[in-house]
Amino acid sequence: MQIVSIYKFKNPESADDALEALWRRLCGGFERSAGSEIWITSFCDDVYLAGQICQSLGGVAK
Repeated sequence: MQIVSIYKFKNPESADDALEALWRRLCGGFERSAGSEIWITSFCDDVYLAGQICQSLGGVAK
């Protein structure tokens, strides 16, 4: 597994919301950090869509 992008959110609750949205649209390939980040991995079916979802919910690419 390789991390291909990281999105940082303002708070853990925002990251939780984004994670739920990712699970509704995709089959995996992303992880939540202990803080307020979501990591998109090389196992993600659609990295572009995952990034769009994260950005639409306030995530900022690192």
